[in-house]
Amino acid sequence: MGRYPIPRLAAPLAGISVAVLSAYIANSPHLDRFGDSPTYELVANGLPRAFVSSGRMPGYPVLIALSSLAPGGREVGLIALQALLILAAVVSTYAIARLALGYGWIAFVVALVFATDLLIAGYVRVVMSETLAVFLASGTFIASLLYLKDFRPLYAWPAAALVTARMLTLPEWAFLPVVLIPYVLVMAWRRGRTERRMVTHAVASAAAVLIAVGAYCTANLAVNGYFGLSSLSNVALLGKVMFYGMAGDASGKFPELVPIVESSSSPWLLILAPPFDDRNSVLAGDFARAAILHHPLRFAQDVIGTAITTSGQTDPEFLRIHDGGAFARPLRLLLAADRTRYRAFVILPAIAMAWAAAAVIARRADYRVQALGLLGVIALYDWLLTAAGTFGEFERLRMPVNSIATVLVLGTFLLTLRVAFTDRTRRLPAVGLICLQAAAIGALPRLDSSIPLSEAALLLVAAIQAFAFVRWSGPIVGLRPEDSPL
Repeated sequence: MGRYPIPRLAAPLAGISVAVLSAYIANSPHLDRFGDSPTYELVANGLPRAFVSSGRMPGYPVLIALSSLAPGGREVGLIALQALLILAAVVSTYAIARLALGYGWIAFVVALVFATDLLIAGYVRVVMSETLAVFLASGTFIASLLYLKDFRPLYAWPAAALVTARMLTLPEWAFLPVVLIPYVLVMAWRRGRTERRMVTHAVASAAAVLIAVGAYCTANLAVNGYFGLSSLSNVALLGKVMFYGMAGDASGKFPELVPIVESSSSPWLLILAPPFDDRNSVLAGDFARAAILHHPLRFAQDVIGTAITTSGQTDPEFLRIHDGGAFARPLRLLLAADRTRYRAFVILPAIAMAWAAAAVIARRADYRVQALGLLGVIALYDWLLTAAGTFGEFERLRMPVNSIATVLVLGTFLLTLRVAFTDRTRRLPAVGLICLQAAAIGALPRLDSSIPLSEAALLLVAAIQAFAFVRWSGPIVGLRPEDSPL
């Protein structure tokens, strides 16, 4: 594939992505709007005054405002800008896969699958923040992987800037550096690279993100009377408590409100009427936190259960294929294939845990395992955070990590398949590992009714895979850490 394979492979990947995007846009060349869309547009119309908002983060409204300046106005400009963001994410996915997996053909297959993902491409026509979040996340992954390679500050600060921009688009990643920097420091220590300059830049870049978070929260307090990133988290947390049937656990602090909450079918309806219709939904958040703190272990157990049962879910609610429009039939066939493929994401937590564990145990100089471990840590962070922070639309909220989820799940399968075909001494255990992965994908969704059994199964699959990854860290990756894929 050559030492600098990306330019050569970018063209066919971009061409395939353009074909999918063009077919979907041609099916109905108009913006689709949903419940959240008007609030994004309201903030966009109020910029720059509305940059600090307690409802919506400003990142996506800025993109909307910029699109309004394009020829054809917002209707054409936003679709075009979002198509470019998805196209860039496709090419970025190849770079991520090439950095982490090491083989050009495997990286190309992974990026090809991502390029034909209609569930991602579908957001190009929607007034929602997913396209921008996917683009910013892809840039973060590349910068983080490059930083892990040689710990140059040149990559630490762009990664911090991208995380900050991602936080200003969707707030879920505000504390990602708190998870990533300890992992990076452990990897640097294992490779004997914890010199003072490296540690200083790593900690300082993470601190810069947290300072930006604090600054935005402080500005929100001054402008809107709410210290936080988005008050919508209060509503989401109340919905979580309602979904888990935990409203009664708040009776010690809010006994008079429990019957009101238990009789409602939606937190969005609750916050429209007294007493939950206060500014920034503060009461909703206080009620939810009181219930959670009363039984934190139960809440944590339910969150893990949600994380497991929703891992392979698809949510095509935001994807509209018009039967009378162009390419309707091939688009529906592609959607059906994508929804089938998403079922394999049920094994993502086990694979992510396996790579994260293997990175700590495998040979100290094995960059590839450490790179996959880094992606695994990010995937686990997002997997648990989305499960804890909302009560629905999990597939939509996980779109930003869809690229690394595909790298981890499909890439691991292809790496293992390569071992089975190229290493005769490991052929039988490699085939066994492939069978284990396939069996887990088929069996885990059937264990939904038994969360402890699902957790035990995931941990067992993760442990077996981690053992294999450590044993095969040389053959499964096959490149020296100093070899550059770029």
